Amino acid sequence: MNKISETAFLVNASRARMVEISQDIYAKLWVSDATRELWDDFASNVYAHDDRVVSIRTRYFLDHLNAFINSFESPVFINVGAGFTSYPFLIRQPCRCIEIDYEHIIHYKRNKIADWQQEGLLPHCQVEYFATDLNHPSQSARLKSQLAQWIDNHPSFILLEGITYFLARPVLKELLEAFSVVQRADSLVGFDFWKPDIQTYPVFTRLQKYVAEKFGYKETQYNLVDEDFIKSLLAYQVEEITTVIEQEKIYTQTPILQDREKVLPENYVILKKRKKSLTHPYFQVIRESLKEVELGEYGGVGVGEWGSVEVGEWRRTYSHTPTPPHFHTPILPHFHSPSRRTDMIKPYTAVGLIPTVRGIRRRADIKINLEHLSHLVKAASWLSSLDLPVRLIAFPEGALQAFNDEVLDLDHVQFARECAIDIPGEETEELGKIAREYDVFIMAQAKARHPDIKDRFFNVGFILNPRGEVILKHYKVSPLFPVEHSVCPHDIYDWWIEKYGRNLNAFWPVVDTEIGRLGIMMANEGSYPENARALAMNGAEVVYRASYPHPATGNEIFEIQSRARALDNNMYIIAPNMGTYYLFPEDTTPIDTFGGRSFIINYKGQIVGRQEYGAGSTYVAGVIDIEALRDHRARAQWDNWLKDLRTELYQIIYEQPIYPKNLYLDRAPMKHAEYREKVIQRQIQLMHDRGIWVKPER
Repeated sequence: MNKISETAFLVNASRARMVEISQDIYAKLWVSDATRELWDDFASNVYAHDDRVVSIRTRYFLDHLNAFINSFESPVFINVGAGFTSYPFLIRQPCRCIEIDYEHIIHYKRNKIADWQQEGLLPHCQVEYFATDLNHPSQSARLKSQLAQWIDNHPSFILLEGITYFLARPVLKELLEAFSVVQRADSLVGFDFWKPDIQTYPVFTRLQKYVAEKFGYKETQYNLVDEDFIKSLLAYQVEEITTVIEQEKIYTQTPILQDREKVLPENYVILKKRKKSLTHPYFQVIRESLKEVELGEYGGVGVGEWGSVEVGEWRRTYSHTPTPPHFHTPILPHFHSPSRRTDMIKPYTAVGLIPTVRGIRRRADIKINLEHLSHLVKAASWLSSLDLPVRLIAFPEGALQAFNDEVLDLDHVQFARECAIDIPGEETEELGKIAREYDVFIMAQAKARHPDIKDRFFNVGFILNPRGEVILKHYKVSPLFPVEHSVCPHDIYDWWIEKYGRNLNAFWPVVDTEIGRLGIMMANEGSYPENARALAMNGAEVVYRASYPHPATGNEIFEIQSRARALDNNMYIIAPNMGTYYLFPEDTTPIDTFGGRSFIINYKGQIVGRQEYGAGSTYVAGVIDIEALRDHRARAQWDNWLKDLRTELYQIIYEQPIYPKNLYLDRAPMKHAEYREKVIQRQIQLMHDRGIWVKPER
């Protein structure tokens, strides 16, 4: 369930009311009858001219953005606290666009945009998304490192629209100084702000009262910025500083904001990065921190979460940490100094379930497996918590649906329609109940549909937080090719990168949590070192790797691979295998097709949890020590391998394509016999033809 702040809709109602000013022809898509009702209430009680002010602000930044993009080749636009703004669709020239916000905001927005594009209401435009919690020190470090990767010496325009009011002055300054480290000369930063004298304006007084009474925030405080603060930003010069009152004269023929009684006086500033770097002790600290930080993905942005699923339910607010609501963008970020230490993560127990599973004929059969899993969790978590508390439970691949689509060589389209699930959906809701009951994170897998692709299913790994929310989805990129029927992103590569971008997050997402950075590498993905390396380069610390069939497990392939992936990348691997397999729900013949051998492996490749047994239902448990891993990465001189990657050399290995991309862009996945003929045999021939392999003489 998405928690979308009603204010994210409110601001678009303001933009949509004055399109002739805002030029945002797509803002109306976010406006419903309930949104209009909310806007009318706000206008009558607080500010009748919010539509005019928001529209002027949008137009001001849009004009500066277009002027900037038209002046450079390969520019980058980064929208911090993007909310439901439409800038990527309003820009007139090609530009790389990145939007930063809460994970649930991004998820909601991305789905809505996909629907509207399919309906022809929005043009197709590639936007990259970055979900993060700027409240968390490790998340802010991730963002800094990601900024450097995005910008990569390209001209950049960074926009902070509607968020400066909710940041403490030193926090805002730290954020802007972080930008200055990675931006090249002549790049821009734009933001709006309130000056201290706003406290004397009647509209501001009404706003504070409305916020307190309507949303329950009794002690709302705002960051008020003066020009001395702006001048203290040594790396930037002021390109332009103006007010909404001045801009009203430019964008309208009927100024009405000149009356002090009718205006909430916003100020706008455009900062330009100086050509010569000024000396500031902070910059060296930042630069050093950027060299050390690992990358990651996902989380949620802001001081706390508040909002509702739809504006029609806007009274159902959520507030985990009291923070002021925001009438012009839905995030309230907080930026931490790189010198501050993150909250220590105490060692905890991770449990990998090894369940009996029954193959399914239809989606409803999954309930049988879910019932069994709920009982197994109870036993496994209780006994395992007698050591250290259990914070993470991994359900192996196949635990929900088994592998009948593969074993029986079923028709792909039929399985997609009758057996694949939706994520989130009924099944993740049931797993969410377990997460909430035991206060744990859950890693799991299912064959699932993609909302934008009809009659196809993917092999999807996912993670739930202790509130039962899906916080990460990973689409398997290396299916077990001879038999597995699921589509993977590489099979529809051109479509995938157009939708999600060509970056680590698009293929190997990582979520930053209170128990470490978590990632997914299912079954056969672990057979290819590149998948583990990609997760490590995206910041992963604890990686799920399940399941693997016998005889590969009995012949130690599963163990060797899993331990090597952990050692090579200094990460924990949780590798639970499946238990006994019943082909159908009513079958009475159990078969151990997986061979046991489940493990939890530490960042040095050592087994810290082992379960050899597989002919039934059981579990494996072991201790995860994130602080020890981080200390090893920070202080080891030799065996913290990633710091020594000679990336220019290794890129040569992959210059010539091998496995064909876009295999299923225009057709359903092949059945077993066709795949052997059209893919496996051709791939072996390719390796021989290139002289990489030598043909056997016998």
